[in-house]
Amino acid sequence: MLNLELRNQVYSYLLEDLQTSLNVIDYYEVTTSKRDRLLNFLALTRVSRQIRGELLPLLVESQVIRVHLRHVPAFSNSILCHHIFDLGISIEIPLKIDIILDMFPNSVTKMDADMASLLRLVVTRPKLHLAFTTTLRGRWRDKKIPGASENRVQELNRIFSLEHRDAWKSALDSSIARVELSEVSEGEFLGEFDLCLREGSEVPPLHDLGFRVQSLDAEGRVPRGNGPFLDRNWIRVVI
Repeated sequence: MLNLELRNQVYSYLLEDLQTSLNVIDYYEVTTSKRDRLLNFLALTRVSRQIRGELLPLLVESQVIRVHLRHVPAFSNSILCHHIFDLGISIEIPLKIDIILDMFPNSVTKMDADMASLLRLVVTRPKLHLAFTTTLRGRWRDKKIPGASENRVQELNRIFSLEHRDAWKSALDSSIARVELSEVSEGEFLGEFDLCLREGSEVPPLHDLGFRVQSLDAEGRVPRGNGPFLDRNWIRVVI
């Protein structure tokens, strides 16, 4: 076997092949144009326990994993995600997952992405930073002035910050089945959440989850109804 210095050099080359830029791995790229490189990288982790222990942490340590919102459900069940959250990797290793909101300005398609599977993994790692970014500004917005999309994305980052992580873990364990985040038309992120609840479960305390603004029905209550998934109840929250 090569000595440690040479092994680290090989690992570094393999990691650079996966990266879009310095310390950034784009999920879409490594499942399309760089898929073979990802598979070669992960194949090394099966050579021996020692190599696995040396190589896997490099996939996580100080990396940014970039995922577009529409790809989050697929990413949560991907081979890349499986290795990032491998039990052999210390939960103390810092990692950032960057969720990109990037609908095209002329799109008329509404798209929902379920975040729950990813959130259930995120809440297990105290050093994992989940962040949201966007280039959405709307058709009429001055590009030099922060608009509604930027403000709502700042709210997303606050809601999913470490401050509220324990509350999210509890709610995901006890009541929330799905967390659907919507992107909509005209290049604007409208900040809509659908929280789909398990049948018979209680509504979690929205304030504890970080929500400050929510849609209410005519009587000032949180609206509930039959969601699109079997008979689960849902709550729509607007930030």
